[in-house]
Parts: sequence; structure tokens; C-alpha cells
Amino acid sequence: MKEEILRYIQGRMPLIIIDTREIERAAREIYYAVEYFNNNIDKYDADEFIKEKGLDVFMFTTFNGWINLSGSPVEREFEVDRALEKVIGLSPGVYIVPILDYFQDTFLRPKITSILLDFHRRLETEAKYIVMVGNSSLIPEEVKIVSGFIDMKLPSKEEIELFLRETIPTLLGKRIKTKYNKLAEACSGLTLAEIEIITKSMLIDLKGKLSLKYMMNAKAEVVKKSGLLEVIQTEEDLNAVGGMCKLKEWIKEVKAIYENIQEAKEFGIPIPKGTLLTGISGCGKSLFAKAIATDMKMPLYRLDVGRLMGSLVGETERNTRELFKLIESVSPCVILLDEIEKMFSGMSASDRTDGGVVARMIGNFLYFMEERECPAFFIATANDISKLPPELLRKGRWDEIWFIDLPDEKERLEIFKIHINKTGRKSENVFTPRNKIAKELIRKTHGFTGAEIEQVVISALRKCFLNNKKELTAKDLYEAATQIVPMSKMNSSTIENLRRWAKTNARIANQKEQIKPQKQTVILNMNEGRA
Repeated sequence: MKEEILRYIQGRMPLIIIDTREIERAAREIYYAVEYFNNNIDKYDADEFIKEKGLDVFMFTTFNGWINLSGSPVEREFEVDRALEKVIGLSPGVYIVPILDYFQDTFLRPKITSILLDFHRRLETEAKYIVMVGNSSLIPEEVKIVSGFIDMKLPSKEEIELFLRETIPTLLGKRIKTKYNKLAEACSGLTLAEIEIITKSMLIDLKGKLSLKYMMNAKAEVVKKSGLLEVIQTEEDLNAVGGMCKLKEWIKEVKAIYENIQEAKEFGIPIPKGTLLTGISGCGKSLFAKAIATDMKMPLYRLDVGRLMGSLVGETERNTRELFKLIESVSPCVILLDEIEKMFSGMSASDRTDGGVVARMIGNFLYFMEERECPAFFIATANDISKLPPELLRKGRWDEIWFIDLPDEKERLEIFKIHINKTGRKSENVFTPRNKIAKELIRKTHGFTGAEIEQVVISALRKCFLNNKKELTAKDLYEAATQIVPMSKMNSSTIENLRRWAKTNARIANQKEQIKPQKQTVILNMNEGRA
């Protein structure tokens, strides 16, 4: 941020906006930038009176008025509008104004706006700069268009590590040896103020000890409070997912790149962007996303675009910018966009319903997905691909689009075994080689999704519990399966449409034969052709 501040000072831009929720950190960065300017003033095109004394840095507080950050209060005016008016009589320098709620006050807003617009030309020749720090969406448009703008990012891992190296020994009263880089990585995505609070809480709760797990859990709570991302805690790995052998092979390639990301970059390989999983509801798309995060040893966050929408003017745009900064900071990570077609439901009517806010938000989001440099792997799931706009499906948005079909016999057996083993029982006791009922069960569940197979196991277990039976048998599962009408029977036409689309537009996660139409469909088509 230092370079941006220096550029605006050198260009004599009297009004500067810094969009951030870290007021103290922004003030510190401004102070260091001005200090650098003063120490290297001969390099800049500055007036003689500035070269002689340099620039001071002042900050407005409601308790002290204007204070010099390297000294004491210089002007005890506690009303922000009057304090701004008195800048004319003060010395050259940078004047920091925390925005807070000043622009939301119906009385102060027009007055402050008028003062700033008047200062826009007046302060150019006086080497005075007013820097507004805070929520930029509160600032009127007429002020924005004449101001320099800086979008302050969350602290980098290097900044966090340096902060922890200074803070922890101070709190403990002694220097210690620890893996500060790992602690910094755990805290990425948080502000320095939030990190300080977590560190103090950890040292109190753990009686002076450091814990990476404590920091990760505390960070999850803070990210959750931001309201922009939901933290998903999962221990499911790829062993918990039945079938999808081709998709599993592909994700191993992605994992290898993320594990050697620097070498991959040097080799010329771009960071994998993500994948879109489409297919029949209940076939394990969301489960697979959780398994990927566990297998790649990265945190999983769920993004609900509805969380970005705000009632105030400009709030949605600000939330979107904050989201991008947050994703960049918490990476490497996996971001889940579950049922992405719902996210785009309001896009087509956005111009008529909300003045284009949703359309702009989604446009910015798509641009971020394609152009980002941070190692964040996006996984989107979609049940109804027809509702997605063409721009989302084109190459460049995703590394691959995968279609997950109904499981075949081998995959259904694998799914049954996974869910039986989860109950603490041994699946090999149910699916013995000569068990005819077990074989018939696998045939009987043709057209069942993974979720429906799970329900078969749950229903059978429930009946065993009520009948005081400890062991689960193939007969129990078969009887439970007869009570379930699979979705493939209720929505056969929808499934066939999805399969036809997938033949030319997606890669198949399951075995290839799953894409072939069922026999009765072929016969019907043949009869229609003859007719």
C-alpha cells in the first residue's frame, strides 16, 4: 500500500479513500509511507517549504480532535465537520479521518460532502491530504469521483508472521522457539486485531502454551462471524466416496500440482481453478467436494451468494470486494458453491428488479474466478445444468466439467460397503461370495443414487434396532430397498436429458457404459423410427 500512498502524495491528490475495516493498521501504513517520503524527499517533486520540514501525519479522534501521530493533540475540536474546516489553518500534512458513521448522519453527510468537495481544489496547493479510512460504500459518489482510491488487502502471511514474532514474546515476557510460519498460515484471512485477540485468548486458556489447532478453530469462528464464508468441518476423505473412479484419478493430478505449486508455476502450469460437478441429485457431488478438501489437506469454505446481498446502497459491492480479499487471504483452500444454479436465478431479471446489482456482482465474481492468482480451488455443484448461463460453462471458468451418473453394480456394492462399515459392522459379513440375496440386492437397487443406498442401510438398521437384532443381513437390506422408489423412476426423462447433454459437454466421472440409454428407451426410439 505504501507505493499507492506515495503516488497520490506525489501527484498532489488531496482526497484519498482507503477501503478497509482495519483503521489502526491503515493509519500505521500511512505513517510509515509518509516517513519514507520525508526521508527520501529529494527524490520527489516537492515544494521548498515541504522539503524543509516534511509532512506530518494527523488523525482525528472524537476524544482528542486532531492529534499528531508522532506527538500530542494539535487541535482540540471534537466535531468532525468543524475539525475538517480547521485543516485550512494547520500545517502541511496527511490528515486521517476514520469514516465510521459520519456519512450516515443525515445532518453531517451533506455538510461533510460540501467541505470535501471544496477542499478538492483548495488543498492541492497547500500540500495537505485528507485520507478517509473505513467503509468506502458510505462515501457519496460525488466525493468518490474526485478521490484517489486504495483497496487495502488483509495482512499477508509475512505480515502476520512478523506480527506474531513481536506480539507473542511481549505477551509471554520471554522469547520462545516455535513454528511462527505455521501459526501465521493458520491465521491468514484475519485482521491483525483479530489475531491479537485470538493469541491472547489462547495464551490465557492454554496457560501460556501455543496450539495450532486452537488457532485454526478460533479462526473458523471469526470467519463464520464475517458472514461471507461458512466453515465446513469434515473428516470425509476419498475412501468415503463410492465409484467416480475417473474423477478420483483426475483430482489426484490436481492434488499433486497444489502440493508442488511453486515448481508447477516455474514449469509453466497455471494454478488449477476448480471444477463443476453436475449430475443427478443424490449421487455424491457435495460429499465429493468435502472429500477433496480433506484429501488435499486444505480448509473447506462454503459460499452462499445470498450472504453478499445488502440492503444499503453499495453494500453488496463492498461485501463482494471483502469476499475476494478474504478468499485470497485464507488460501490455499477449497471453496464450495453448492447448487450453483440457484446463485444465477436472479441474473436474467436483475436489470428490472434491482438495477443490475445481482448481474454486476455475478460478473465480478466470474472475473475473479478466472483471473485470480491465489491457490483457491473452487468446486461448484449443479443439479439442473439448463439453468446455468453459457458464460459459466465456457472453457477458462473451470479446469473440467464432470458429469456424475447413477452408480453401476460395482459402484453400488462399494457404496453399500462404505455405509455398512460406517456403522461399525463388517460389510464382508453381509456381502459373502455365495449370498444370493446380496447379489439380488445389488440388482434390485439398479437406478438408486448413493443417497438412496444410504437410506436403505439406515432403514434396515432402524428395523433391526426395533426388533432387537444386532446383526445386519442382506435380507434386511433387500426388504428396506423394496420400500424405496428411486428418483430415476420418477424423473427418468430428466436423467436421460442430462446424459445426452453430458455426452458432448462434460467428462464422465463413472464408467462409460453408464451413459448408454436403457434398453427400453432404445426400443421405443426404434419403434418410433419404424412408425
